[in-house]
Amino acid sequence: MSNKNSKDKKVANVPNLRMLSFSQPWRRNPLKSIVSFSKGSGISKGDLSEQGRNCILYGQLYTDYSNVTQVNQTTLKTSLNQSDLVISLAGQVLIPASGETHEDISNSVVINVSGVLIGGDINILTPKQEILGSFLACCFRGVRKKQIASLAQGDSVVHLNSNNLNKLIIDYPSIDEQARITTFIRLLEARIEVQNKIINNLLSLKKTINNVLFEAYSPSIIFKECYLKAKEGGTPDTNNKLFYEHGTIPFAKIDDLSGKYIASTKSYISEKGLVKSSAWLIPAQSVLLSNGATIGECSITQCVLCTKQGIVGIIPSEIITSDFMYYFFKTNKFRKLIVRITTRGTMETAYIKDIEKIRIPLPKKDEQIRHAKIMNSFEHKIDNEKRILEHLLTQKKFFLNNLFI
Repeated sequence: MSNKNSKDKKVANVPNLRMLSFSQPWRRNPLKSIVSFSKGSGISKGDLSEQGRNCILYGQLYTDYSNVTQVNQTTLKTSLNQSDLVISLAGQVLIPASGETHEDISNSVVINVSGVLIGGDINILTPKQEILGSFLACCFRGVRKKQIASLAQGDSVVHLNSNNLNKLIIDYPSIDEQARITTFIRLLEARIEVQNKIINNLLSLKKTINNVLFEAYSPSIIFKECYLKAKEGGTPDTNNKLFYEHGTIPFAKIDDLSGKYIASTKSYISEKGLVKSSAWLIPAQSVLLSNGATIGECSITQCVLCTKQGIVGIIPSEIITSDFMYYFFKTNKFRKLIVRITTRGTMETAYIKDIEKIRIPLPKKDEQIRHAKIMNSFEHKIDNEKRILEHLLTQKKFFLNNLFI
């Protein structure tokens, strides 16, 4: 790639970065002059089947294809009569016609396969000869993302149609340069896909090894004997601002239990909020276990904090390490045991009085420490791979915003 040369008068209108060997000015035209518009037709989740024609639903643009600009194969099928439906042509751009937020409605993709049935609530842009669908999809995901968000209509439900998209002005280079740019983005996305597989494989291996290691231990003690204190938290009255304004006490919710350790929280409460609720201060190196709503999530505290109801704070006794307790909570064995004792009602709950009766394997301390070292080596490796993934995603965002105008 080469940087923009502002002294070269021949380069009249170009992005911040360009592919090597290209120097011609970019063209500028209204979107409506370089594509034709159409829409998909109704296919609902209820119309899906194991057999039939491949199809794509608009919701997949927010889920399955949220992080890619190209679709090379589809997984869903429908046995609906295709004569009543819209069939894709390779190179068409698909962009949602409705969504929940303005920011996400620019989730466009180019579909690289013909013959796929396109569901309703999807705008279809068929490029003319001077523009590549893959280039447009990248453009919409990058520099035009905010502009598309501003063109969408609605609040609780956001709509985007051809009349909105007609207002876009698109800058684009020669077909050869478009192809070079989009090939680069495609290769970067392929590398990101590989990185995701690396992380998922490591997570699967970590889980398997943890389960195997625990199978070698014999149940030897009831859980009640493994802690000094185990108690649910509580939520201060959300209508009282004094319980939250200028709060300095970390207040853990289910979303905070996303990793092994909790060093900080998104929410905080005040001293008054702590006193006027059933929340309590849980020391560092305690284990948090969700016992309501999303049952079984767990983390180790790295700071003093309190929790909402539905999360049990557990202060381990001297006979067990926080790490060993945490990794036991992560086993399939514990998951099965906690399902058995879960009380089902308005909200599923695993009560402490039932959890404390679960038998937990308890080898000697040196064996617990050895177990934790093995598992922590996986944690470090996974964290490193996640950092690589974040770097790749940052690179992709940078190029989407600097290879286009």
